[in-house]
Amino acid sequence: AEIASVLRVWRERIDGIGSRSGIAYVNVFKNSGYEAGTSLVHSHSQVMAMNVVPTEINEAVAARNRFVACPHCKIVDIERQGARRCFENDAYVAFTPYASRFNYEVWVFPKAHSTSMGNIDELADIVQRVLVKINRMKWSYNISVHYAPHGTDLHFHVEICPRIAIWGGFEIGSGVTINGVSPEDAAAFYRGER
Repeated sequence: AEIASVLRVWRERIDGIGSRSGIAYVNVFKNSGYEAGTSLVHSHSQVMAMNVVPTEINEAVAARNRFVACPHCKIVDIERQGARRCFENDAYVAFTPYASRFNYEVWVFPKAHSTSMGNIDELADIVQRVLVKINRMKWSYNISVHYAPHGTDLHFHVEICPRIAIWGGFEIGSGVTINGVSPEDAAAFYRGER
């Protein structure tokens, strides 16, 4: 119930602030723990209104526009049947992405195509399942919300990124991430098989 309340506030902030003149994107995120960049000791979320759409979101929209149908819908269908699936309920599925940036990274997508945050209770159920595992390990983590900017078609999703490995010179200098945990092993961890 507490996670659902937070998600409702996030949705309200995205919708309310995003409707203001001059706002192109509302970046909602949570940093938990020192390794995740927490500036405050207690758990908290942050909202940043931006007059531009972030580069990562623009690139995702451009990639999506190269297809007739939503490629994320196809990815969701594939991942629901595969070894990277962590959890699912009636509305959402959580899986570890094929090319994870972070050890134990999880993406949560609605099963049906949606450009914004929908069924809050079902989303809260999935997020809670992931966070129980992360919190048991006492890992720092980031949560970020990705939605379609006004006038675009981007499949809504939430990314949950534990921050247990430190990026070194290779990652910073090349933009290529070394992840020592396979997404299949990470999914098995979330499913309770490891």
